[in-house]
Amino acid sequence: MPTVDFGKWKGVYYRVARSASPGDPDALYNEAHDAVEADSTHELTLTYGQRVNVVGAYVQMMLRRLAIWCDTASLPDDCIISSAQLRLDMRKFTTVGYTPNWDWYLKVRAGEDLNTNIVYNQLANYSRILALGTEIGSKYADDLPLGFQEYWNLSVPVGFINKTGYTIFTSLTSKDEARSKPSDGKVTEEAVCILNSFFRLRVVYSTIVVPTVTANPATNVIQELATLNGLLDGDGGEACDVRFQYGLTSGYGTNTAWQPGIHTGATFEQAIAGLNPNTTYHFRAQATNSAGTANGADRTFTTQAILSRAYALAREEL
Repeated sequence: MPTVDFGKWKGVYYRVARSASPGDPDALYNEAHDAVEADSTHELTLTYGQRVNVVGAYVQMMLRRLAIWCDTASLPDDCIISSAQLRLDMRKFTTVGYTPNWDWYLKVRAGEDLNTNIVYNQLANYSRILALGTEIGSKYADDLPLGFQEYWNLSVPVGFINKTGYTIFTSLTSKDEARSKPSDGKVTEEAVCILNSFFRLRVVYSTIVVPTVTANPATNVIQELATLNGLLDGDGGEACDVRFQYGLTSGYGTNTAWQPGIHTGATFEQAIAGLNPNTTYHFRAQATNSAGTANGADRTFTTQAILSRAYALAREEL
């Protein structure tokens, strides 16, 4: 099956900072946490998390949340995605003058609501990152490396991959998620960063094609009845509906009911009645999926003749 790797189209962290002197740490943290729009954005170094800076009466609270876009619109519209995996290279992050704390969890989210509502260059993404998405991974921050490469691979639900636009991932800390400010209330940073060059979204998919189908010889043929038989040679990549067409010519004229949920290699049959004795009928099998409908080759069968009473009695005397 085809496999395609997508890199990062855009990565942005959204930053809100609130400060005052004198300042109330709880009030400033809540104000920063609950802001609708970010104060600013940054794209070069994807560092995010929480920071508190308390020096005397001065208090500053800063929160950063992350969004990453992958341009997955090149996937075929009719493809069926079988698996998707996100590879991240995460590191602990420290800033000179701040005491690091990594006693929390890193959360990664994805979802159709993110694909729809996280729009590049909109400051309101700051609050949307907190409110939207489904968690696809969680990792204890203290388990992350500080200065060496360590990939983190996450399975992504295939329904979250956007075949017509951007597939979007967001991340924030468990403490931000839980509305919990840095605990020591002094000069603490709770942050990680992602390395751009090692980001990868790998998608494995198959493409749906028109199925192939064959009509097998009719069986149980008598004067007015017959059983039509078929084989689904190839389903084209998804379950098919199958049926038969039959009639006195290769123009057919009568369709049997569709039989759903048929896969490659399966046989199917349909009993038909109301036929004319001693008559040749044409029939063919049909199969359909989302890519189109296939017709099998034409076949024929001839119903049995009705024996005259004199002929039948003569046969019995033999």
